[in-house]
Amino acid sequence: MKEQSSEKHLRRKILEELREIKNKNLPPVEENWDLIWVLSGPETTFTEEPTVNPNVNENAQRIITAIRISKEVAALRVPKKISDVNLDDIERFGPEIFFNGSMEQNDDLNNLIKDKYFDKNYGFPGQNIIVSPNSQIEHTKHQFDDFPQTFVNNNRRIIIVTDVYHIPRSKRYPGIDQIAIPKDKLVFYPSQPFQIPLRRAISESIKIPNYIAKGDLPDEQ
Repeated sequence: MKEQSSEKHLRRKILEELREIKNKNLPPVEENWDLIWVLSGPETTFTEEPTVNPNVNENAQRIITAIRISKEVAALRVPKKISDVNLDDIERFGPEIFFNGSMEQNDDLNNLIKDKYFDKNYGFPGQNIIVSPNSQIEHTKHQFDDFPQTFVNNNRRIIIVTDVYHIPRSKRYPGIDQIAIPKDKLVFYPSQPFQIPLRRAISESIKIPNYIAKGDLPDEQ
Protein backbone atom coordinates (compact mmCIF):
# COMPACT_ATOMS: atom_id res chain seq x y z
CA MET A 1 0.00 0.00 0.00
CA LYS A 2 2.85 2.37 0.85
CA GLU A 3 4.49 1.76 -2.58
CA GLN A 4 1.18 2.42 -4.35
CA SER A 5 0.70 5.64 -2.37
CA SER A 6 4.24 6.77 -3.24
CA GLU A 7 3.71 6.00 -6.92
CA LYS A 8 0.44 7.95 -6.98
CA HIS A 9 2.21 10.88 -5.33
CA LEU A 10 4.93 10.79 -8.01
CA ARG A 11 2.34 10.66 -10.79
CA ARG A 12 0.58 13.71 -9.39
CA LYS A 13 3.93 15.42 -9.04
CA ILE A 14 4.77 14.82 -12.74
CA LEU A 15 1.40 16.15 -13.86
CA GLU A 16 1.91 19.21 -11.66
CA GLU A 17 5.32 19.79 -13.23
CA LEU A 18 3.68 19.70 -16.66
CA ARG A 19 1.07 22.22 -15.55
CA GLU A 20 3.80 24.52 -14.25
CA ILE A 21 5.68 24.38 -17.56
CA LYS A 22 2.44 25.02 -19.46
CA ASN A 23 1.64 28.08 -17.36
CA LYS A 24 5.10 29.64 -17.66
CA ASN A 25 6.19 31.99 -20.41
CA LEU A 26 8.83 30.75 -22.83
CA PRO A 27 12.39 31.32 -21.56
CA PRO A 28 13.60 34.70 -22.89
CA VAL A 29 16.31 34.27 -25.53
CA GLU A 30 19.74 35.44 -24.33
CA GLU A 31 23.00 36.32 -26.04
CA ASN A 32 24.94 33.64 -24.10
CA TRP A 33 22.92 30.74 -25.54
CA ASP A 34 25.85 29.06 -27.29
CA LEU A 35 24.48 25.67 -28.35
CA ILE A 36 21.00 24.30 -29.06
CA TRP A 37 20.59 20.57 -28.44
CA VAL A 38 17.54 18.96 -30.03
CA LEU A 39 16.34 15.74 -28.39
CA SER A 40 14.94 13.58 -31.16
CA GLY A 41 11.23 12.78 -31.42
CA PRO A 42 9.50 9.53 -32.33
CA GLU A 43 9.52 10.06 -36.12
CA THR A 44 12.31 8.59 -38.24
CA THR A 45 12.37 11.35 -40.87
CA PHE A 46 11.85 15.10 -40.93
CA THR A 47 9.11 14.99 -43.58
CA GLU A 48 7.07 11.93 -42.61
CA GLU A 49 3.54 12.02 -41.25
CA PRO A 50 3.23 12.32 -37.44
CA THR A 51 3.90 9.07 -35.57
CA VAL A 52 2.44 9.71 -32.11
CA ASN A 53 0.92 13.18 -32.02
CA PRO A 54 -1.77 13.21 -34.76
CA ASN A 55 -1.17 16.88 -35.57
CA VAL A 56 2.60 17.32 -35.44
CA ASN A 57 5.81 15.60 -36.57
CA GLU A 58 7.53 16.11 -33.20
CA ASN A 59 11.01 15.49 -34.54
CA ALA A 60 10.59 18.14 -37.24
CA GLN A 61 8.98 20.70 -34.92
CA ARG A 62 11.79 20.42 -32.40
CA ILE A 63 14.34 21.17 -35.14
CA ILE A 64 12.22 24.04 -36.50
CA THR A 65 11.99 25.49 -32.97
CA ALA A 66 15.79 25.24 -32.65
CA ILE A 67 16.20 27.07 -35.97
CA ARG A 68 13.99 29.91 -34.75
CA ILE A 69 15.94 30.18 -31.49
CA SER A 70 19.27 30.29 -33.36
CA LYS A 71 17.96 33.12 -35.55
CA GLU A 72 16.77 35.06 -32.49
CA VAL A 73 20.16 34.71 -30.77
CA ALA A 74 21.93 35.80 -33.98
CA ALA A 75 19.68 38.87 -34.12
CA LEU A 76 20.72 39.78 -30.55
CA ARG A 77 24.40 39.35 -31.32
CA VAL A 78 24.59 41.24 -34.65
CA PRO A 79 22.40 43.20 -33.60
CA LYS A 80 19.50 43.37 -36.05
CA LYS A 81 15.78 42.87 -36.20
CA ILE A 82 15.12 39.17 -36.62
CA SER A 83 13.36 39.90 -39.93
CA ASP A 84 16.63 41.41 -41.22
CA VAL A 85 18.89 38.53 -40.21
CA ASN A 86 20.33 36.70 -43.24
CA LEU A 87 22.13 33.40 -43.83
CA ASP A 88 25.55 34.96 -43.31
CA ASP A 89 24.48 36.50 -39.99
CA ILE A 90 23.15 33.16 -38.75
CA GLU A 91 26.24 31.26 -39.89
CA ARG A 92 28.55 33.71 -38.11
CA PHE A 93 26.55 34.64 -35.03
CA GLY A 94 23.83 32.02 -34.49
CA PRO A 95 24.40 29.15 -32.05
CA GLU A 96 24.86 25.79 -33.73
CA ILE A 97 22.25 23.06 -33.43
CA PHE A 98 23.33 19.64 -32.16
CA PHE A 99 21.32 16.49 -32.92
CA ASN A 100 22.11 12.96 -31.73
CA GLY A 101 19.27 10.68 -32.73
CA SER A 102 18.95 7.14 -33.99
CA MET A 103 20.95 5.98 -37.01
CA GLU A 104 17.92 6.47 -39.29
CA GLN A 105 17.18 9.95 -37.90
CA ASN A 106 20.83 11.03 -38.22
CA ASP A 107 21.10 9.73 -41.79
CA ASP A 108 17.89 11.52 -42.80
CA LEU A 109 19.09 14.80 -41.31
CA ASN A 110 22.52 14.48 -42.94
CA ASN A 111 20.87 13.95 -46.32
CA LEU A 112 18.70 17.05 -45.86
CA ILE A 113 21.76 19.10 -44.92
CA LYS A 114 23.64 17.79 -47.97
CA ASP A 115 20.71 18.81 -50.20
CA LYS A 116 20.65 22.30 -48.58
CA TYR A 117 17.06 21.64 -47.50
CA PHE A 118 17.23 23.99 -44.51
CA ASP A 119 18.98 26.75 -46.49
CA LYS A 120 16.24 26.66 -49.14
CA ASN A 121 13.17 26.08 -46.96
CA TYR A 122 14.00 27.73 -43.62
CA GLY A 123 16.64 30.32 -44.44
CA PHE A 124 19.05 28.49 -42.15
CA PRO A 125 22.61 27.37 -43.01
CA GLY A 126 22.69 23.59 -42.89
CA GLN A 127 26.36 23.63 -41.90
CA ASN A 128 25.26 25.05 -38.55
CA ILE A 129 23.53 21.75 -37.74
CA ILE A 130 25.89 19.24 -36.13
CA VAL A 131 24.75 15.62 -36.43
CA SER A 132 26.49 13.15 -34.13
CA PRO A 133 28.17 10.02 -35.49
CA ASN A 134 25.84 7.02 -35.37
CA SER A 135 26.19 5.29 -32.00
CA GLN A 136 23.21 3.02 -31.33
CA ILE A 137 21.03 5.75 -29.77
CA GLU A 138 17.72 4.20 -28.70
CA HIS A 139 16.30 6.52 -26.02
CA THR A 140 16.77 9.78 -24.15
CA LYS A 141 19.27 8.46 -21.59
CA HIS A 142 21.49 7.30 -24.44
CA GLN A 143 21.38 10.84 -25.81
CA PHE A 144 22.56 12.28 -22.49
CA ASP A 145 25.25 9.60 -22.18
CA ASP A 146 26.39 10.42 -25.73
CA PHE A 147 26.55 14.21 -25.30
CA PRO A 148 30.15 15.36 -26.00
CA GLN A 149 32.02 16.65 -22.97
CA THR A 150 33.73 19.26 -25.15
CA PHE A 151 30.33 20.86 -25.71
CA VAL A 152 29.81 21.02 -21.95
CA ASN A 153 33.20 22.67 -21.46
CA ASN A 154 33.08 25.12 -24.38
CA ASN A 155 29.56 26.56 -24.19
CA ARG A 156 28.12 29.01 -21.65
CA ARG A 157 24.50 27.90 -21.99
CA ILE A 158 23.15 24.77 -23.67
CA ILE A 159 19.51 24.97 -24.74
CA ILE A 160 17.65 21.65 -24.80
CA VAL A 161 14.65 21.63 -27.12
CA THR A 162 12.02 18.94 -26.71
CA ASP A 163 8.25 18.63 -26.39
CA VAL A 164 6.58 19.87 -23.21
CA TYR A 165 5.53 16.40 -22.07
CA HIS A 166 9.16 15.23 -22.35
CA ILE A 167 10.71 17.99 -20.20
CA PRO A 168 10.03 16.57 -16.68
CA ARG A 169 11.83 13.35 -17.61
CA SER A 170 14.63 15.10 -19.51
CA LYS A 171 15.31 17.44 -16.58
CA ARG A 172 16.08 14.47 -14.35
CA TYR A 173 18.84 12.93 -16.49
CA PRO A 174 21.54 15.47 -15.49
CA GLY A 175 20.91 14.32 -11.90
CA ILE A 176 22.38 10.89 -12.70
CA ASP A 177 25.94 10.59 -11.36
CA GLN A 178 27.40 9.26 -14.62
CA ILE A 179 26.09 12.21 -16.64
CA ALA A 180 28.50 15.14 -16.27
CA ILE A 181 26.38 18.04 -17.46
CA PRO A 182 26.00 20.82 -14.86
CA LYS A 183 22.34 21.74 -14.45
CA ASP A 184 23.15 25.44 -14.27
CA LYS A 185 24.37 25.32 -17.88
CA LEU A 186 21.07 23.97 -19.19
CA VAL A 187 17.92 25.74 -20.33
CA PHE A 188 14.95 23.53 -21.26
CA TYR A 189 12.90 25.07 -24.06
CA PRO A 190 9.54 23.55 -25.10
CA SER A 191 9.10 22.84 -28.77
CA GLN A 192 6.47 24.84 -30.62
CA PRO A 193 3.55 24.66 -31.22
CA PHE A 194 3.09 24.49 -27.46
CA GLN A 195 0.82 21.56 -26.60
CA ILE A 196 0.54 18.66 -24.17
CA PRO A 197 -1.30 15.70 -25.71
CA LEU A 198 -3.25 14.07 -22.87
CA ARG A 199 -2.14 10.57 -23.80
CA ARG A 200 1.52 11.61 -23.73
CA ALA A 201 1.14 13.38 -20.37
CA ILE A 202 -0.45 10.31 -18.82
CA SER A 203 2.21 8.06 -20.35
CA GLU A 204 5.03 10.18 -18.85
CA SER A 205 3.31 10.23 -15.44
CA ILE A 206 3.53 6.42 -15.52
CA LYS A 207 6.98 6.08 -17.09
CA ILE A 208 8.87 8.44 -14.80
CA PRO A 209 7.82 6.78 -11.48
CA ASN A 210 8.72 3.41 -13.00
CA TYR A 211 12.18 4.68 -13.98
CA ILE A 212 12.64 6.19 -10.52
CA ALA A 213 11.57 2.94 -8.84
CA LYS A 214 14.16 1.03 -10.90
CA GLY A 215 16.86 3.54 -10.00
CA ASP A 216 17.21 4.79 -13.59
CA LEU A 217 16.18 8.35 -12.69
CA PRO A 218 16.44 10.52 -9.57
CA ASP A 219 13.21 11.64 -7.92
CA GLU A 220 13.97 15.36 -8.20
CA GLN A 221 14.69 17.44 -11.29
